[in-house]
Amino acid sequence: MGGLLTGRHVLQPQLLALVLLGQPFDLPERLLAGDPEKTLFRGGSDALAPEAMEEYVRCLRDPEAIHATCEDYRAAATLDYEHDAEDREASRRIACPVLAFQVDVLRPYPCRL
Repeated sequence: MGGLLTGRHVLQPQLLALVLLGQPFDLPERLLAGDPEKTLFRGGSDALAPEAMEEYVRCLRDPEAIHATCEDYRAAATLDYEHDAEDREASRRIACPVLAFQVDVLRPYPCRL
């Protein structure tokens, strides 16, 4: 699978949504409003059941849903990142049992959380 070259790494297509949707208001909103299916799923949507894809597209036809989605991605790149850094600095850990999976698209091997 090819990707966009960024420095020493190849940015895989899965990360393009993260980069795109985290941009300042209102660039990603305008791009998504134009054609949500082709904006987010240019590489194909084979991983999604057809009914799931229909639901994604239906929701992303609503301007409020588009804006909320973009705000969530913006928070992940800013406020959420800052909160995570504060928690790491204070050695705060999740106090309940957690089952988590992580996929690292920059490296083809499993990562430790």
